[in-house]
Amino acid sequence: MAQFRKKSIETKEIEDQNQMSFSFVEELNYELGDNMLADEYQELASRTLNLEGDFENCVFGIIGESGEIVDKLKKIVYHKHPFDEKEKQKLSEEFGDMMWYLAAFATCYNFKLSEIYDLPCKGFTYLFRSAKLTKEQQLKYLCYQLNISVSLVSRQYGDVMVMDSCEFDAKDLMSNLGLVMKVVQTLAKHFEFDMDEIMEENIIKLKMRYKGNGFSVEESLNRV
Repeated sequence: MAQFRKKSIETKEIEDQNQMSFSFVEELNYELGDNMLADEYQELASRTLNLEGDFENCVFGIIGESGEIVDKLKKIVYHKHPFDEKEKQKLSEEFGDMMWYLAAFATCYNFKLSEIYDLPCKGFTYLFRSAKLTKEQQLKYLCYQLNISVSLVSRQYGDVMVMDSCEFDAKDLMSNLGLVMKVVQTLAKHFEFDMDEIMEENIIKLKMRYKGNGFSVEESLNRV
């Protein structure tokens, strides 16, 4: 069976990060209410990274989160569930969870989240902007594209797992993750969500859940 190439970031570095407390001011000079940059978010998010099966955990993570996002949108479009402030907050949290896994990919492969945060993805952007779609059609199209982009990442891992001749291509991974990111950003814009606020709220949620001491199984089971 083919093996994934050794990750470029050392496990000890992540272990050291997991021992850090959440500090919005001292280490990153970040205060609540500021615009959170992608790399600041990645640094804070990495402190709750689960070291157990980190690569495949990321893959399973974006598969699961994309399903949760689409399921909520399905209920809005087809089941006619009300999209009130409570449901809007829940959807925003799902985007935050997806961002956490994208940041985890970046940390595991030792690149900056900003490197995929601003990838142009010209093909997707051109098709989306040129198509004359209603708001509801746009939403459906974005759901399809989210599933497709996540599938590209999971297929890449699956191919390496079963094909001895298949080598893992980090550049392809970044390109595929960039497409996932672009779709998530476009979905967020569709609902008039602010990406900075999504990332900040995700960090606050993690801070409440893990008490500032990094990932733990017990706190994950008894999550807030």
